[in-house]
Amino acid sequence: MEALGQLTAGIAHNYNDLLQAIVGSLEVARSQNIQTVSDEAITQALYTTRRAGELIAQLMIFARPNSRRTHETFTPTKAIDLAKVVSDVVSICSRTFEPRIEILTTIKPNQYAIGDSMQMEQVVLNLCINARDALAEVERNDPTIRVDLETVDVDDRSTAGDAKSGRYACLSVSDNGPGMDQETQAKIFDPFFTTKEIPGGTGLGLSTVFGIVRDHRGWIDCDSELGVGTRVSLYLPTSEAPDVQSPVTHVSATSGTETILIIEDEEMIRHTAQQMFEAHGYSTMTAADGRSGIELFDRERQYIDVVLLNQSLPGMTGRQVIKQLRRKHSLAKIIIFTGVGSDLGEFIGADGLIHKPVSMTTLMSKIRSVLDRDG
Repeated sequence: MEALGQLTAGIAHNYNDLLQAIVGSLEVARSQNIQTVSDEAITQALYTTRRAGELIAQLMIFARPNSRRTHETFTPTKAIDLAKVVSDVVSICSRTFEPRIEILTTIKPNQYAIGDSMQMEQVVLNLCINARDALAEVERNDPTIRVDLETVDVDDRSTAGDAKSGRYACLSVSDNGPGMDQETQAKIFDPFFTTKEIPGGTGLGLSTVFGIVRDHRGWIDCDSELGVGTRVSLYLPTSEAPDVQSPVTHVSATSGTETILIIEDEEMIRHTAQQMFEAHGYSTMTAADGRSGIELFDRERQYIDVVLLNQSLPGMTGRQVIKQLRRKHSLAKIIIFTGVGSDLGEFIGADGLIHKPVSMTTLMSKIRSVLDRDG
């Protein structure tokens, strides 16, 4: 699994590089008001690209070595409306599943949990797809999927393993399909385990569900009986409804006149990053690897205000570049630019971290915040 994680991380990094080039190019085109390009098309392309980036974030679940699969890697902080998430997914399933399959719901409104709405959409969708596929294995007159969302009180710690007692949102997806025996049930959350015929399944759906629910500090139960059906229930700590805030007025990307050193091995990224910065008044210098980036910084230190540093570079890693820059230039401002799921604490000496793909507004805002920071 660790070898698979390394492979996945490499794929995700390269894919995010491509996404970043797309985002940068599209936003530069829109900022220049090119008349021959539809603004609506550009906006849609940007939206789709960001969604693809979010999907890659899900792939990165498998890029974490087991020793690092902790809540420190992904910490949900936003209250999400589970009832809306479930209703939206059920609506999609109702339109796309076979008409013969009846989808019944009992969704208690105003159910909130701390989490990520897209990840929870993926969880619900995976569970519904598994139920649909199970129903395809048998012929019956009343193929049915039930989706229930309610609040339950958990006070028996033995029931929830190491979960804390309290109120939980319980989301369950059940079907009246063929069911599973005990041996199969014991393996359903294992990566790459599947009962579907090739190429029917990858065996990653339920293991992804397991990882997401775990990261949301919840747990999963599965009850199944041969000839009766299967019920998968997940439990998530409840949350108060989020505070209603006034609509945020869009603020244009912050400009500046400082000089930014871009250390990035991918030419597409360097070029589009230059365009994005220079379109907002900044000057830029570029280097294609860590060693030449350090040499350039040594020569031009008096002119460089901040370094945008790729995490993965040929010859030297981003961490090694930070270490050498800090040894000679303790006050240098350095921002890690990465396509791999990481957090700032993993880069000692860095002043900020930006994940690819990033919008121009977010990139300019982050650069500006680090430049304006004292020290």
